[in-house]
Amino acid sequence: MHTSEYVDLCNKSLLTEYIEGFKPEIVIHLAAVSTVQEAIENPVETYRTNVLGTLTLLEILREIPSARAILNITTDKVYHIEGVDRGYVESDTLGGLENYAVSKACSELVSIVYKKTFKMPLVTARAGNVIGGGDWKDSRIIPNYYNAYKNKTVLSVNVDAVRPWQYILDCLCGYLLLCENLYDNTSYVGAWNFASNEYEARSVQWIVDEMNKHFTPKVEYKLMDARGYYETKNLRLCSDKAHKVLEWTPKYDMQETIRRTARWYLAYDLGKDLYDIELDEYLQ
Repeated sequence: MHTSEYVDLCNKSLLTEYIEGFKPEIVIHLAAVSTVQEAIENPVETYRTNVLGTLTLLEILREIPSARAILNITTDKVYHIEGVDRGYVESDTLGGLENYAVSKACSELVSIVYKKTFKMPLVTARAGNVIGGGDWKDSRIIPNYYNAYKNKTVLSVNVDAVRPWQYILDCLCGYLLLCENLYDNTSYVGAWNFASNEYEARSVQWIVDEMNKHFTPKVEYKLMDARGYYETKNLRLCSDKAHKVLEWTPKYDMQETIRRTARWYLAYDLGKDLYDIELDEYLQ
């Protein structure tokens, strides 16, 4: 059984009413302005939601005794860009050079203060770029690819940008595994990276070329015009902590991740829903 309520994350009184009503034991905080482009276009709402919203939620949860595992989802972009030739690790300095990254770094800092000051069972997860079926968010590579395919248009991409892509169910499995461990053991409190192995980081061009192996006709693409704001060219994450402590590892490599993603959108094109099939195959 599940239910949904839509509420302003910064509306403390209404949010308190909902949370006190169902007395949660596990809380996964995903509500956010979630893309760099959206944060550039709406900076005030970005900081309001990603920073003040997180603060409001944590302020409520510290008075909820039933909450035994709290997970704040941030991003791989929270790290201060230093041009290091390796994957970022959890102990690296937080920072950012655009609104989305800075707002999520602030969310991380708020989380650090609350878990230390109020001894809350709180963890943060810094995930690499998630791909898979069902993503329709503007400015993300897979939805943009599919829209270009359907509309027979040329796709504009930042071909050289390298990201630690990962399959959606691999990422979610990491989140749930972290909450499961934290539920009975507060020694797991802290920050955690979840991403594909460092050697699996791929360029945007590689993603598009790999998708084109599954679609006919292929999508034509061109180099995107300068965006007018800073964007990291080479971003990699090191997930060794999750591998060693949680024994978490991605189930699918990048070729399989793209194959499954393409299969979902092609099936959607035919009016089919692969939700149950994807989940069953992943759990086998």
